[in-house]
Amino acid sequence: AIREMGAKMNVTENELENYIDVFQATLIETANRFIPTHHRKNLLHLSLLPAAITGYISTQFGVAIEYEPSENTSIQIFRGSARVEDLLVQAPRAIRKTGPVIEIAGHHISFYDCPISGAFPFRLTNQEASVIFSNASFTVGNWKRSVHYAEVFGNRLSNNWSAEEAIKRSKDEILAALVDINNAERKRLSITDYIKRVGPTGDGYGLDTKRRNRAKRMVTLFEKGDWTF
Repeated sequence: AIREMGAKMNVTENELENYIDVFQATLIETANRFIPTHHRKNLLHLSLLPAAITGYISTQFGVAIEYEPSENTSIQIFRGSARVEDLLVQAPRAIRKTGPVIEIAGHHISFYDCPISGAFPFRLTNQEASVIFSNASFTVGNWKRSVHYAEVFGNRLSNNWSAEEAIKRSKDEILAALVDINNAERKRLSITDYIKRVGPTGDGYGLDTKRRNRAKRMVTLFEKGDWTF
């Protein structure tokens, strides 16, 4: 009975699919409302669309979401008994037993344009660990797996993948973008140059209180038609 109760706490295929769908829909609707048209494609997740989005649920450990360029946006969910790193990387069994090259203990670690070779590329070490791979390649001998963009999480609990969390995270991404746009304009930089120099304010997974309050003030001013800060 205890095991059955624990199983119900983990995200299901339908829940993850709904999470992804709500996240994308909220992001698009909120961006259309608050982000100037010429900046919308600079938002991380909007820049990935349209995409074939694949969710991976491990019954053992973790969740992953992968984006591959596509003519139309679609969502599919795979569930498996292997760890989520194995579901995403899809390496032969012999390679799974090697490495890992990188152990991820932190939250929302990011690797961009990063080739990883020689052994199984990565493992998360705890439930709170998470990692982003963008334009990554994993190579061992003659085997290779390319990843356009993927997010991997140790947390597979259902409450972490609710519609409410999807709405919160998509709106956080918009709030972070508003802060970046405003800061870039004040420094008379393009948003691309600004991010190259100082890095983005947020990534859709949490702003600090000061930045969140400033971003909420921006939303209020946008709604009033006041674009001066």
